[in-house]
Amino acid sequence: RGPNGVYEPVLSQQGTQQGDPLGPFFMALPLQKVLEDTLAAVPDAHTIAYIDDGHLVGPPDQVRAAYDFMVPRLAAIGLELNVGKCRAYSPSGPCPVFVDVVDEESRPMPGAVTALPGLKVLGIPVGSDEWVSEACQGLAGSLADALPRLADLPDVQCQLLLLQFCAHPRFTYLLRGVPPDLLHSGALTHDTAVQGSLQIIANSPTPLPPAAVSLSQQPRRWGGCGLTSAQRLSNAGYLGSWALVWAKMIVLFPHLRDLLPHLGAAEGTELGSLPTARRLAECRASLQRSRVAAEEVDANILPVGARPTVSLDWSDFESSRDRLQREFSTLTHADDFCRMYSEAPTEA
Repeated sequence: RGPNGVYEPVLSQQGTQQGDPLGPFFMALPLQKVLEDTLAAVPDAHTIAYIDDGHLVGPPDQVRAAYDFMVPRLAAIGLELNVGKCRAYSPSGPCPVFVDVVDEESRPMPGAVTALPGLKVLGIPVGSDEWVSEACQGLAGSLADALPRLADLPDVQCQLLLLQFCAHPRFTYLLRGVPPDLLHSGALTHDTAVQGSLQIIANSPTPLPPAAVSLSQQPRRWGGCGLTSAQRLSNAGYLGSWALVWAKMIVLFPHLRDLLPHLGAAEGTELGSLPTARRLAECRASLQRSRVAAEEVDANILPVGARPTVSLDWSDFESSRDRLQREFSTLTHADDFCRMYSEAPTEA
């Protein structure tokens, strides 16, 4: 709206229009050359990016060298970094090599002077165990506060669809990258809030009975509501993500083979000293228990496709398999389905 009160068109002459399906591609295309040139100039600083969300990983001095190399080349293609949104994170403390990088108000980049407890990478919290756990609990809490508002909608179908496809996936996305033990508290809050919302949608005066809760957490293809339990699927999500990316990760970071020697190796291999090794072993043990439980049940009880043939040997990791995450989830669902069936009350 112009100063004279008349509405006038605003021409889109730079960048891409909101909603253009080719927009992300056009954004990523010129960035690719900058990232490749930066990696070639400073090979010890890994450049990792998803569209405009980029990260430089490596020793502080090398990351700073890559940053200095990248900034003018981004400016050459019309891109300028927002220092206020950048973060310098190191588990060992602050990153003083970035203290002279300031925003428009002369404030140094966050993390340069005072150490950050963590940061989010594509929505996944990465940092100290305490900070990651609190971040997961914070997201679960915000969802728990918002879910009761679904009851304000006049249409029950809209309430259920928003719960299934909008609210519920916001937290379960974390299962792909957060260790289950750090996710536990937030997952409990999330699962409780989802079931409470489902109770309101079902217009039930009392909490849903255990059998109804179990059924609602089953996949839709098995007759459930697809409101999967974050607690139950945390092991499958975390282990499946490592299986998905392992073959590519050891190309980018060859030393991972030494830090996590059991992945891609035969059973009985030494686990290594990293907490990640212990966590992955615990995930695998949990899924193995689910597999054994499902195999002991009459096949006629389980839905079609509920008994996958996937192996739980570490050798599965050697070649990344994009279906392992779903296969691992299926093992958990099958175990829950068997338990739900065996614990269901029988009619006299």
